[in-house]
Amino acid sequence: MKKLFMLSFAMMAISLSAQPLLLEENFNYAVGDLEGLGSWAVSTNSSGGTIIPQVQDYQLSYGSYISSGLGKVVFLDGSINADRISYKNTTNVNSGSYYMAFLVKITSIANANRDFIGLDAGGTGNMARCRIFSKQGSDNTKVQFYLTKNATPSTTTCPQLNVSDTHLLVLRYTFVDGTQNDDIRLYIDPDPGTVESANTVYINPEDATTDDIATIKGIFLKQRAGLSGTQVGGIRVATTWEEAVKSAAPLAVSSISITEGAEVVYSALTEAVVTFNKPITKGAGTITLFDGSTSENISLDNVTVAGTAATIPLTVLADKSYTLTVPAGAFVADAESSAEIVRHFSTIASLANVDYLINETFDTGALSSVNWDETASTASCNTLNLMYESGYAASLTAGKVLQTVALSGAGSLVYWQRHSSGTNTTLDLKISVDEGNTGTFTEITEAKVEKPTNTTFAQKKVDIDYNGPVVIKIEADGTGATQMGLDNITLTPYKANKAPVIEDVYTSPRFPSASDNVIITAKITDTDIVSVVAKWGTTQALSETPVVLTLDGGVYKSTPVSGLSAGDMLYYQIEVTDASSLILSNVYKTPVCKAYTSVESFNSGFDALATSTSGIPSMPVEITSAGISYSFTGATRTTNAAKIIEGTSIVLEKQASDGAIKVSFPAIGSINFDVLQTSGTVSLGVYKEDDSNLLKTISIAGTPWPINTGDIELNSSSATKIVIKNLGSGQVVVDNLRWEALITTSVEEISNSAIPVSEQYYTITGILVSPSATGMLFKKTVYDNGAVETVKIFRK
Repeated sequence: MKKLFMLSFAMMAISLSAQPLLLEENFNYAVGDLEGLGSWAVSTNSSGGTIIPQVQDYQLSYGSYISSGLGKVVFLDGSINADRISYKNTTNVNSGSYYMAFLVKITSIANANRDFIGLDAGGTGNMARCRIFSKQGSDNTKVQFYLTKNATPSTTTCPQLNVSDTHLLVLRYTFVDGTQNDDIRLYIDPDPGTVESANTVYINPEDATTDDIATIKGIFLKQRAGLSGTQVGGIRVATTWEEAVKSAAPLAVSSISITEGAEVVYSALTEAVVTFNKPITKGAGTITLFDGSTSENISLDNVTVAGTAATIPLTVLADKSYTLTVPAGAFVADAESSAEIVRHFSTIASLANVDYLINETFDTGALSSVNWDETASTASCNTLNLMYESGYAASLTAGKVLQTVALSGAGSLVYWQRHSSGTNTTLDLKISVDEGNTGTFTEITEAKVEKPTNTTFAQKKVDIDYNGPVVIKIEADGTGATQMGLDNITLTPYKANKAPVIEDVYTSPRFPSASDNVIITAKITDTDIVSVVAKWGTTQALSETPVVLTLDGGVYKSTPVSGLSAGDMLYYQIEVTDASSLILSNVYKTPVCKAYTSVESFNSGFDALATSTSGIPSMPVEITSAGISYSFTGATRTTNAAKIIEGTSIVLEKQASDGAIKVSFPAIGSINFDVLQTSGTVSLGVYKEDDSNLLKTISIAGTPWPINTGDIELNSSSATKIVIKNLGSGQVVVDNLRWEALITTSVEEISNSAIPVSEQYYTITGILVSPSATGMLFKKTVYDNGAVETVKIFRK
């Protein structure tokens, strides 16, 4: 029966609300008997059992739960002949809610319902209530947990969980006015990083309409005959979900420093040193380096870890922006796997070997010594942390301004931007300069940028190039409460003659065969180029006569490189000479395959889509040949809003049951395509023929930039249909669908008597990686008879 409170009880409730954590028990005691340690005592309600629960030196781990991997555990033995109850008191609670969260691992399963933990309503362990039971499930690999107020459970419908897994259970007791109606739940394996309402897997007591508890005074542990062997640890008792089911601070990046190679100028960068917010150890996973168009997987075999720092070998170009992604599990800290970490950095060529006039990261949450005008701006927006870096970003709303003091000259302005809140569509960023410090600003019209969407970030570079007094202003131009986040604002001094910028380097064909003449191609930006050559060779010595690159259609293309053999590795390096400087690119590597006898490849960018009056795209003109046909069903539409994927794209709407891209081929080797999340949770399914034959699932939730699926192998010599469907609750852009016809002959055959003497693995950009690397790779095998085999593989 419920009891009325007096004022003293009300005051106690107020005190408890200010201190929601009532007990944290990680069993940091000496190994041995539990009772007598940390206020644990034996209950007079025990029935003669003399074997005391034992503290064991073992840690239980569960995701980001704050008590994961801490302290020790208590082992509850089911081989004893009599019950023994151990109890520990907490502050009395008789209103609101009482939460008990704990970790449990079943070490040996029993086929009898036995309670092992719960709440004590008597203060001496003599009134066990809200009893939690364990029992073998459908077989000895499964366990089920049950909950009653005070009875023995009879149901068999509780969730079946894996024995030997560590589980997080959360018991909630909520007092409700009235009788026999208190709200009691046992949450099973909730997510510690979410609110209570987001966790929907829980059970209620079978005997919910029996007497309620008047006052909860503590918790109990119980050993009894027939109990499953049980380890319990990480107990947290609190009056709020947020304090009981608390998530540990995730492993986060504090800084990234880039080391420039000594042998080059403005070009190759040799390593990144990533510093985390806590000591780390090497885990498992693959680090990804992404530059907006291609990605490179970095094996953890090549990463060194010391304290809070990880040193990652890089081969990256200047004048580019990169995203470094450290996935969950790549590094662990305090036995806790990290969440995915995303960090951007830039290697702008014009910033090398010169001092910054401005290098503003806002990490302190305030504008620093670069003397921006703070009167009409703030730097308190921290919504961009995952996308930019730890600390803060500047937050601009309509009419707000970031402005420099007068500078003696300015070269290039570089910054990151992202829409951070609001729905107003008129907010633009306006860059203006006051040349000569006259008080009159002139907008740089080519620098004006429309507000990006919530899922789009971008780095912008604006050339100022003024040699004299100048003031620079970044202004949010629009109306409403929309916010624009800015971060990593850098400004370089004026330079009379900039060094050339080399980017988008590749070979044509991208994957040459032995019979091909290979053209080296690069985009080079400079105003006074004198010459461009590419040194090359089949070793890093680059021993062959350099080939000349000349401007052709906006890019520089070399005279042909010929005479390559199957299995060769083509190495090349670009040298640009302008009126005052020389710039070298890093050394590239391209593997050479044996000539194919029958290969056709296609790339549908969807840019030529026509749209009917209903908004449904019609047949793209670029894929009507070669017997290949497309169809689009359901709620699909075209878009070019995803500015990173250029031109028109296909959008698959939220969970459109019949919405799909369908492609029919006469024969097919492999396909791959680019995807970009535009809203919500995105998961794509790629099927062969129909919805029952799933080839691959692509999950890109939380990835606000385009990713490529990697080659999905089909190797079908007959007519084949591919279906791409949105399985998630958000929208996804699909673009650049590429496919390769079935290869009827591949690399040269190797004699059965030949013995492999070495194997090497390379990325599609020619970078040597470890044998355990995943993704699209080239495998080069050398045999004892001198034969060389090069094959393209996809490894998950």
